[in-house]
Amino acid sequence: MAYKLLKESALKSHLFNFNEGRPTLDNFHHFYSYLFIEFDKFWLECEPRDIMEFNRIRDLFENNIRSQLEDTRTLFKVNIEVDTV
Repeated sequence: MAYKLLKESALKSHLFNFNEGRPTLDNFHHFYSYLFIEFDKFWLECEPRDIMEFNRIRDLFENNIRSQLEDTRTLFKVNIEVDTV
């Protein structure tokens, strides 16, 4: 999904806002890490019956990301919460 968004130029607003200059490979690494973490949260929130719902949930998630990318101020940041035992 990250690569597809990059190839389609849908990722331009995030990359520009992330660095305000020339995008780097690290910027792309941050983005796909963000997608991985947020998709995991989204998957759990959807409470799928089984893995057969993957395509439907992935499509919903991608549509949400695309909607956010339409805003030129979009900037995705990883906010990791660390639980202590």
